[in-house]
Amino acid sequence: MDVQPLIDQLTALVPGAQLSPCPSADTDVTPALWVSAAHIVPVCLALRDTPGLEFVAFSNVTAADYHPKRTPRFDVVYHVVSPHRRTR
Repeated sequence: MDVQPLIDQLTALVPGAQLSPCPSADTDVTPALWVSAAHIVPVCLALRDTPGLEFVAFSNVTAADYHPKRTPRFDVVYHVVSPHRRTR
């Protein structure tokens, strides 16, 4: 699954959401995108509830710490799974 069509679809579903691609070694299987903290809940709901996406399983949550090189210091990382699309 290419990440840009996913971003385009989510942008239409969640107006005003700040979404951008995130580099990933296996983008075809594991699309990765940055989501603004203010829009994480509506984006996750759109990922879950949109026919054809159906990211219905929450795999895990973790964080990346960029101290002292960056502010904001942390990125929160959510992994969700779509059995329908065979991707996470």
